[in-house]
Amino acid sequence: LGEDDIRKLVNGRRNLYILPASPQFELVVPELERMSTSTLAKRRGFDINTLLTDRLEQDLLNYTEGDGDTRPPGFDYVLVDCPPHLGTLKTAVYNFGDYAVVPSETEFLSFQGAQKHTRQLADMKADPETGDLIRLNLHTVLPTQMPPRKQLQANDVLEAMRQVYHTAV
Repeated sequence: LGEDDIRKLVNGRRNLYILPASPQFELVVPELERMSTSTLAKRRGFDINTLLTDRLEQDLLNYTEGDGDTRPPGFDYVLVDCPPHLGTLKTAVYNFGDYAVVPSETEFLSFQGAQKHTRQLADMKADPETGDLIRLNLHTVLPTQMPPRKQLQANDVLEAMRQVYHTAV
């Protein structure tokens, strides 16, 4: 993110700011991967796994409302919407946040995807190579979309979620 990008924060409602995602992000990932594996990058301490955290935290700290107002808005929460498949940036994304809220439709395939995601998070936290980089913890698995015409199936999936995640649902 650059200063111009962070200035594009949209004030959606009082005390709610939104930084829209960009399809250009996918174009940057291969370059970040290449940069992070080069010998020069390693000598200079470039680490793709901490890049997002370091940069976004600094940009948010420096963000001001504009119009001469030099006070940062004072963020209590920063929500990052990520696709289910994070690829190379998985460690970086897991390093950025403190807590994960994993939405899952009350359908079997969506629930399986949520389980895969949370299992990967747990495995990466337990891995000696990546565990120290991961500060993200599972906070909530959020059931979504309980269509009335599929109520029985949705209730079965919801019960399965409760059995797996207990009070996190």
